[in-house]
Amino acid sequence: MVVCHQWRLCREVIEQFRGGQNGILGVMLESNLRPGKQSWKEGSQLEYGVSITDPCIGWEETEELLLEVAAAVEPVQAG
Repeated sequence: MVVCHQWRLCREVIEQFRGGQNGILGVMLESNLRPGKQSWKEGSQLEYGVSITDPCIGWEETEELLLEVAAAVEPVQAG
């Protein structure tokens, strides 16, 4: 299993933003329909929705993180 640190890193960025770090302009998430990474091998079938390049988070995780990011920036945009 490939370990993906995007959850932890994204939450660290959110906390930095909440702490007043105004140099943060955005985050990048590597996402696919399903989490993980797979290797292509000749003659084998690839699993639909799983990355073949980098470890990715899945759709559900992506949605949850984006909602957390939106909740963090909403007070700043309103104020």
